[in-house]
Amino acid sequence: MNMNTLKETLRPWMQVDTWESRNSYDDKRFHKALQNVFLELGASIDGSQFEDAILELVNEYYPDWNKENTEKIVHEFALRAEQIANYVSDTIPN
Repeated sequence: MNMNTLKETLRPWMQVDTWESRNSYDDKRFHKALQNVFLELGASIDGSQFEDAILELVNEYYPDWNKENTEKIVHEFALRAEQIANYVSDTIPN
């Protein structure tokens, strides 16, 4: 798995400062970013890989965020991404 590609495919979602708000527009960007991840890298990406990529982007875009809240938010999105990846892997043939 290429971490740079993962980060670049997540970047359009995370560069919008409301990325973590879970409103419908941000969710659509999140899902579109994941679609691009799976098209580029496949769906065999685990939560820790998502977590590392998301955390790197948070530190790049939002370095002043509260670290405790950041870790919680990043973990929640990494878990969501992993669950979606599992669904895609289980239901869409390679």
